[in-house]
Amino acid sequence: MPSRALAISTIIVAILAILLWILRPHSLEQNPRQANAQNPQPTARTSTLKKRNFKLTTIYHQMRATKQSQPKQIEGDDNIIPDQFTLIAKNQEQFAKLNTEILRRKLKIKNAIPELNAISLNISKELADQLAREFDLKLEADTIVLIPEPPESTWSGRLGPIFGGDLLKWLKIDKFSVNKGDGIVVAILDTPLSNPDIPQIDLFGYARYSKFDNEHGNAVASILAPTTPLLQGVAPGIDLVSFPTLDAYGEGSAFNLAAAIIAATDAGAHIISMSLGSTSPSSLLQYAVDYAHSNGAVLVAAAGNDGRNQLLYPANFENVIAVGAIDAHESAAEFSNTGDQLNIVAPGVGLLADASGSGDIFLFSGTSAAVPCVSGILANILADNLDLTPQQAAKLLLDYATDSGKPGHDDQYGEGIIDYQRASLADTPGIIDAAAAGHYIDAENATQTLVPIIVSAQNTGTEFLESMILETTLLDNTTSTVFKNVHPGEIVSTTLMLPIVHLENKAVALHSKVVLADDQRPENQTKTSVISLEK
Repeated sequence: MPSRALAISTIIVAILAILLWILRPHSLEQNPRQANAQNPQPTARTSTLKKRNFKLTTIYHQMRATKQSQPKQIEGDDNIIPDQFTLIAKNQEQFAKLNTEILRRKLKIKNAIPELNAISLNISKELADQLAREFDLKLEADTIVLIPEPPESTWSGRLGPIFGGDLLKWLKIDKFSVNKGDGIVVAILDTPLSNPDIPQIDLFGYARYSKFDNEHGNAVASILAPTTPLLQGVAPGIDLVSFPTLDAYGEGSAFNLAAAIIAATDAGAHIISMSLGSTSPSSLLQYAVDYAHSNGAVLVAAAGNDGRNQLLYPANFENVIAVGAIDAHESAAEFSNTGDQLNIVAPGVGLLADASGSGDIFLFSGTSAAVPCVSGILANILADNLDLTPQQAAKLLLDYATDSGKPGHDDQYGEGIIDYQRASLADTPGIIDAAAAGHYIDAENATQTLVPIIVSAQNTGTEFLESMILETTLLDNTTSTVFKNVHPGEIVSTTLMLPIVHLENKAVALHSKVVLADDQRPENQTKTSVISLEK
């Protein structure tokens, strides 16, 4: 018996040894962006224990807005317009046969888009299915399109520092440059406008029958161009044209939005600005986007204000510039939707806007406010460079956004923060400039005791930098990392390891500074954030 007990004990010890070997921690991979750093960074070890949730904000945001209950989304069947169906033919011949059959049956056409071989009908699902089968058509239910949920209704407390009257200064636009954007046609697809000086092409009768109860379109338009002497607008010289696509309550349909995109394109719009969206994709809407893109227009749309990792449509489509929002300290707004299709972020917290079209000034927040900033800057770039096409101007704007957050493209900042000055000087030689870029918590690679913090900088000038220094201060410990041979636009990074024990009862400040001789834009050399554990 003793020998049997000894054998069992030996087996148990062996099993435990094997389990401990299997569950041993493994080394983290080094951040590939540290390849040209002179100072190697320590590695961390992964853990099989549950990860902690971290929060990183600028140091000014300790009293940042707190998330309330998730706003109700109009999704699934709730987003479908009852008995309203879209039939899409494969070609013009098939489209003509469908029209003939509709006339024969005396069905009432709600709307039609000949350019896309599409018809909207108010009919039963059974009849819609029958027509689709008989004529081999694409069938889809029409869906609701809305103005993004106002962030003030879903978040309490502060939304972050506001831009207020400093928007133009932040964008590096001279407030006396009243001809910015001159000659560029910008179509705004939104609620009806109440300013009679702005031309409106009323496709759906929204302007004729609206009492202009909704302030959304007026506010968006006032950021783009002057609607009152109190506001200049980002691009005051543009030819602004309104295509009312939503009713006075801020509601429309995917079919009407597609029709408005086609109409704006055919009317010669260089830029189509859409501070709206739907939670559901639409093939017809994708076709309209592709039509506009193939005809040379640039489409700009709001990411949404729901604070979730899902962009609204059409922002979530290819060939649309999806715009998120930042506050006045260049931190991504918590309400701003995120996702892989996000392209750029722009001012979207507390912008001065005109609610009535006649001088009723208020603070306007949301990705709806960020969209006209991007549309206006695009118009200015086009007006400044008449040899560029709208899509070339869009590429320039995205290529010369200033990085933030995780190095490179990410779900929260896209290509980065809009930077009109940098884009404008892209072809100007001799500019020496480097910026403190992102602070990013690499929570996925955190252990139970350590969390990696990626700190980055970017060569935002037009000259090759033989050397630049990134100073980082964390827990009163300052380190300097030297980067050699940094090309224009290149992002370089270093990784700090923060012991989580320091976050148990307080927030920890992180400061970074780029040290570069003869830097011509010293205002972007520093960045400060606070790191904390989410409660």
